[in-house]
Amino acid sequence: MSPSHGPDQPPPPTGCPLHDNAVPLPDFAADDVDPADYLEGLRATHGALAPVDFEDGVAAWLVLDYSALAEVLKDPHRFPRASNHWREQTEGRFGPDKSSYTLFSDRGGLNALCLDGEEHRRRRAAIKWALDSLGGARVRVDAAQLADTAVNGFCTAGQADIVTDFAAVVPALMLNRWFGMTQDEFGYLVECMARQWEVDADSTAAQQRLVEHGARIAEAKRAALKAGEIGPGHDLVAALVSAPQNLSDMEIAFDLELLIAASVDPVKNLIASTVHLLLTDRAIATEVAGARVSVSDAVDRVLWTDPPIATLPGRFPTTDVVIEGRSVRAGEGLVPCYLAANRDPKLGAQTLGSGNQSYLSFGAGAHACPARGLGIGAVAAAVETLRRRLPDLRLAVPAADIRPLPTVYRRGPRSLPVAFTPAPVQETATGGAPWNPSNSPSGSTPARATSTGRPDSSVESAPLSRFVSRVMSLFGR
Repeated sequence: MSPSHGPDQPPPPTGCPLHDNAVPLPDFAADDVDPADYLEGLRATHGALAPVDFEDGVAAWLVLDYSALAEVLKDPHRFPRASNHWREQTEGRFGPDKSSYTLFSDRGGLNALCLDGEEHRRRRAAIKWALDSLGGARVRVDAAQLADTAVNGFCTAGQADIVTDFAAVVPALMLNRWFGMTQDEFGYLVECMARQWEVDADSTAAQQRLVEHGARIAEAKRAALKAGEIGPGHDLVAALVSAPQNLSDMEIAFDLELLIAASVDPVKNLIASTVHLLLTDRAIATEVAGARVSVSDAVDRVLWTDPPIATLPGRFPTTDVVIEGRSVRAGEGLVPCYLAANRDPKLGAQTLGSGNQSYLSFGAGAHACPARGLGIGAVAAAVETLRRRLPDLRLAVPAADIRPLPTVYRRGPRSLPVAFTPAPVQETATGGAPWNPSNSPSGSTPARATSTGRPDSSVESAPLSRFVSRVMSLFGR
């Protein structure tokens, strides 16, 4: 059966192997289907590349094979990231009216992830320059301290949902600190990003709100730097403004979007999946408890089996190519599926603690994530803190009741109810002046961003501030 298409969009081309065979994505929530099982079904039927109708006649090849995906990711000349010659877009089947627009669009060429060539290298260099200002040691310390803050919010209750009460909170607190914003300024950015990840009718508008707000923050940070109120190393936004690549406020706004997209929700899912692994795999939990392997090794296992970003569009070949025996025409979309590629049966089982980090969860080639080491260090430090604070942490429901997120784009447990012996609140070691909410603009109607306060002072006034509650409600879904 041919995929459907909207009344105002051109029909798929006749005789096109991609569109003629495209399989529509199921409703994973309604059908109670594990996306990983669905992907294995596609692999069994179609092999390395599966033709998929992502939305209303918008078709692309889903890359399921490890070697095929590595080939695509490592060759930006044959397989560029920019979607300006994607057939679905140039032939009128894809545009801003699609709910998946924020995932597939190249953001008008302004998002660093969607650029190619020299302009991509310039933007990536600025992001790496800013990230290097953090350093791995600071990231691990901050992650541990803010994990303590998150645990303080529920440790006396004897029960919690690790997804909403811990995994969703820690990365948001970390970025709030590193961005040097008030809670409401950063909270508004997080809210917009959460709406984008929903991939629905509001996604495009949410992305626009996020960029506009980010540009105002960059403008305010630039003014604070010029006035001498802060220095280039004050926070990540100040570092981006001060980077030698001379980014514009709009470029910084799109890079803030990219940093949030790559950090908050994916790190949440990676933390939750790592805790889930340690609570359900007795052998691995015993190895970690006996210090024969580290929590970082457990994180590596999750990155092999349950990468937090399961699918991330896309690549668009400039010429006709043949990949693993499959003919792909120039301009047809190739959508990397990290979840399926990492589970490629041809790779065999991965030995825990082997140090094998050749998974593709952070991408590969020119567009590989520059924060790979920082991300693994932060997740490991957060999980270590949770285990130290609540040593008898255990599942509060049968393991079979833990279900994955109902989407092919993200991977992690929907919820992770746990029980433990109630533990006392502990004072965190962060210091800094207490956060003053009177200095924050409203998150729902963002005012001109003027935050210049030290970024480590924004969450210490109470273990469970209204900012933490907001993050829980947004990313705990």
